[in-house]
Amino acid sequence: MGQQVLTAAFGRFALRPLPSVEIMREAARVAAEGLGAPFSKVLEYEPATDTLIVRAGLGWSDGVIDHVRLPPGATSPAGYAFAMGVPTFSNDLSADHRFGVPELLRNHGIRREINVVICGDTGPPFGVLEVDDTADGQYSEDDIHFLEALANTLGLSLERDRATAERERLLNERGLLLAEVHHRVKNSLQLVHTVLTLEASGAKDASTRSLLELSAMRVMTIASVHEQLYQGQNFDEIEMGAYLVGLVDALRAGLQGLAPARSVRLEVASGTYWPPRRAQALGLILTELVTNALKYGRGEVRIRFTASDGRSGDRLEVQNESDPLHADAIRGSEGVGLRIIRALLQEHRGALTHDQRADGAHFVAEFSPSEASPT
Repeated sequence: MGQQVLTAAFGRFALRPLPSVEIMREAARVAAEGLGAPFSKVLEYEPATDTLIVRAGLGWSDGVIDHVRLPPGATSPAGYAFAMGVPTFSNDLSADHRFGVPELLRNHGIRREINVVICGDTGPPFGVLEVDDTADGQYSEDDIHFLEALANTLGLSLERDRATAERERLLNERGLLLAEVHHRVKNSLQLVHTVLTLEASGAKDASTRSLLELSAMRVMTIASVHEQLYQGQNFDEIEMGAYLVGLVDALRAGLQGLAPARSVRLEVASGTYWPPRRAQALGLILTELVTNALKYGRGEVRIRFTASDGRSGDRLEVQNESDPLHADAIRGSEGVGLRIIRALLQEHRGALTHDQRADGAHFVAEFSPSEASPT
C-alpha cells in the first residue's frame, strides 16, 4: 500500500473516538508499514520526569513499552530530534556522531532510523514518532514527508484527547467546589431551622409560636429543595422526573407530623430538563402547595407535572379534597405562602390558577413556554 493511501487511512482512523494508546499503536504500525521497516515506536514526553517514554511500538522485545525512557538531548536519535524540534534521520547509526546510540537500539540490531516530532496546533510537543530498521538503505525526502504527515495527524488526535481530559478535569473540579458550597448552604439552613425551633419552643404567645414554627418549616423546605436540586452530578441542568420524585419523598418524611394519615401521590414523566434556578422555583412552589393541602384539605394529595407541548407551558397541578368555603378563602388569601408562589411564578413569567372541582381544590402553577427546558 502506498504512503499516501496509508496516510489517508490513518487520518480516518485517528478521527474515531478511541483511547490515545490505540491511536499511538496504529500510528506506529502504519509508520513501519509505510517505510517497510520491522521496528517503530511512539515516545511520549513526560514533563514531570523530563523523559521520553515508549508508549507504543512494533517489533520490540517484552519490557520495552511503558518502561524504556530516554532523556531529551544528544544521547539518542529520538532525544536529539525532540530537543532540536526538527525531523532527524540517519542511514548509518554507527557512523553518525550527532547523537549516541542507546542500548535499546544496539540490543535489537538497529542500523538506521528516522524520527519526527509529534506536535498539535497549540501547546508543547507530545513526543516523537520513530521508525527503525536493521537493514542497510537510504531514506528519501518522501519518507520524511510521509512520517511527518503521520506525526501531525497523530498530534492533532492527541491534542483533542488532551483538551478533552483537561475539560473533564476542570468540570470535575468545578463540581467538587459546587458540591462543597451546596453542602455548606444546607448546613447553614439547618442551623437557622434549629434557631427558629428553639425560639418557637420558648415563645409564650401562641400566634408568635405558630409563626416561628411555620418559618422553621419553610427553612427546612428550602433545605430539602436545595438538597434534591444539587445531589446529582450535573449542576447545569436538572432532570425533573428524578428531582420531583426525590423532593416528594423528602416532603412525605418532613411533613409527616402535619398530617400523618394522609398520602401524597406524584405523577411525573422522565426526560424533561430544566435549569437549576427554574427547577428550584418549582420545588418551592410545590412544597407550598403540598403543605397547604396537608394543612387544610382532606384525603390524598395528588401531584402531576406535565412538560410543555410547545403550545402551553410546563404545568404543576396539586389537587386534594377540601370544603368549598375553604377554597373561597384560599382564592382571596394574601398569606405568605401564596405571596411566595406568586412572586416565584412572576419571576418566571408564569401564573397560578385555582378552581373548586367536585373532587376537591385544584391548583395549577404554569410556567411560560418561552422558558423552554434545555435540550
